[in-house]
Amino acid sequence: MRTKKQIIFFAIGLIFFCALGCKNISAQEKSPEEKVKEMLKTFYTNYITMNSGVGYNKSDSIQRLYCTKKLIDYINKLYSEPPGKVDSDVFLKSQMVDIKMLEHLEFGKDPYKDDLYYVYLTYGMWRWTVKLSVVKESEGYKINHVFIPGIDE
Repeated sequence: MRTKKQIIFFAIGLIFFCALGCKNISAQEKSPEEKVKEMLKTFYTNYITMNSGVGYNKSDSIQRLYCTKKLIDYINKLYSEPPGKVDSDVFLKSQMVDIKMLEHLEFGKDPYKDDLYYVYLTYGMWRWTVKLSVVKESEGYKINHVFIPGIDE
């Protein structure tokens, strides 16, 4: 028969062994997809919040943080060309910006291309999609391209 000390020692050893073998789920590394969606959520939350007031556009600083230089140059070129090329916000595909857009903001990854993501925006009874590509840079993930209907698609 085993003694009480042996049973206690065995139980403590078993608990210790299990504790070492189990991984803390919250401490696990996030997948690239989760990191990209987190970045997109932060970008869109800040972008919509800063642009929702009349005449209150501070999106340049946000774009520098979350977009590649290539994309910023592309957007500047689109807006500087003759009228009619782009008549809405490229990140929202809308002329209207409202904080209520954040209530149902969703993100999805393209099942076939690792760099393509979709932003699903909802306002009232309208729902639309923004298609964009994301790249990994030394600072993290950044938006590399926003597809403009009639230009890119």
